[in-house]
Amino acid sequence: MPTRSVVLLGVAALGFATGCSSAGAPQLAGRSRPRGDFIRSIGRVNALALSVAVEAPGDSVHVVYWGGPDSARSTPWVRLAGDTARVLVLGLLPSTTYSLVAEVQGGGRRAWTNMAEARTGRLPPDLEGVKLTWTAGLPTAPYLLAAPDTAHHLAYDVAFDRHGRIRWYRSFHVEHGERAALVRQLKNGDFLTEIGKSSGWQPWYDEWVEFRPDGERVRTFAAPKPYHTDEHDALLQWDGDSLSAITLFGYDLHPASLAAIGGIDRTLLGRHTIFRIEKDGRVAFRWVAREHFTLGDWIEPPGIMKRWDNTDFDHPNSIALDRDGNYVVSFRNLGAVVKLDYHTGRILWQLGGRGNQFTFVGDPLGGFSGQHYVRVLDDGHLLLYDNGLRHQPPLSRVVEYALDPVRKTATMVWEFRHTPRIFTPWVGSAVRLLNGNTVIDWGWSSRLTEVSRTGQVVADGILTVDGQPVHPYRVSPIVSLYQYQRP
Repeated sequence: MPTRSVVLLGVAALGFATGCSSAGAPQLAGRSRPRGDFIRSIGRVNALALSVAVEAPGDSVHVVYWGGPDSARSTPWVRLAGDTARVLVLGLLPSTTYSLVAEVQGGGRRAWTNMAEARTGRLPPDLEGVKLTWTAGLPTAPYLLAAPDTAHHLAYDVAFDRHGRIRWYRSFHVEHGERAALVRQLKNGDFLTEIGKSSGWQPWYDEWVEFRPDGERVRTFAAPKPYHTDEHDALLQWDGDSLSAITLFGYDLHPASLAAIGGIDRTLLGRHTIFRIEKDGRVAFRWVAREHFTLGDWIEPPGIMKRWDNTDFDHPNSIALDRDGNYVVSFRNLGAVVKLDYHTGRILWQLGGRGNQFTFVGDPLGGFSGQHYVRVLDDGHLLLYDNGLRHQPPLSRVVEYALDPVRKTATMVWEFRHTPRIFTPWVGSAVRLLNGNTVIDWGWSSRLTEVSRTGQVVADGILTVDGQPVHPYRVSPIVSLYQYQRP
């Protein structure tokens, strides 16, 4: 597969003026402007991002900017090197004139540079039809990350602000049928996206791409060949801001017959393996699903879809770390959540599926079905998106369980069902915020909801492309486009 690259516009110098509007401007009194402090040039990284070149004596600098409906905001501080620095300005609106001033500090003093103006560009045509419309309330997180499928020669990761406006994007050249499956922010402030066209069983070689907020590619990740890389999840682990390991799903394709379980007689069956790859490229962990599960454990969706000639029986779709450092993995087609020893791969427990070891307590639906995006909360509870294929009638919801691994009980402590009822047989996610709210992506319904612990809907909206509903695989709330802060 040809190497893909992040699409960056050349950082071209824009014309800028020193006279600017005072609307929304910060109070600049109380700071001197020593000789030699200048905004030298302003370049455009893309339509919504600027690069400001500053020359000033001091230790560090940041940029304060305002324009259109935006009140004054500021970038993080950047170290000066030889009295010069480039400061990235993110989160801008398209076709808007912004005023910018740099503040310099060093030697126990702070000073302002000159003020300048720059105008942002228009959104790319592919993104002009992407709309996030809130029909009730507004979300509490400053931004929501998503990867809407625009079905063109470029794939996009975007960030919407609280009002549904696109404030940031990165584009990728893709081949026919490829897309950005999902995007999320990493703990070092970079972003991770998955590029390709695999759904977990096709003969495609996808890859995970880490890139900086300005779009610069840092590195790529993939399952070791000849395995294909699965799109559904990847777990990155850190030593401070340095990557120490990545755990991801790979799969091979094996001729098989599904006749014994009511399926087609000849197919290529996707069989998944969990790989942990250390920073030096060494595979430190390998866990093969077919050594622990059989075709008889395949229960989702109910009844084998005979029209498929390529599929997989296990279909892992999320991986997380429990509080004790062991893996918690969701296998959607097995209807199971499994805890694995981080070092040996031994199955410590299984929740759901044919090998279920737990009794569900207080859950009127008696458990989950075809689940997605299982996460371990701070208190050890499991939060998951329950697609609900086996519920009668089929019903999707978000559900939280308190697990007792000794007594083997899974007690439902919270759930949320949308009104009107939503059922999405595929995809979906749920993220718990620090304020206790939960941000829900209802998958194929194209609806997004933020709900409080008491069940109050804080925000409810729909994502569309050119007026048609689009189903993002996951939506991730974030606080800052510049650096990671827990939402």
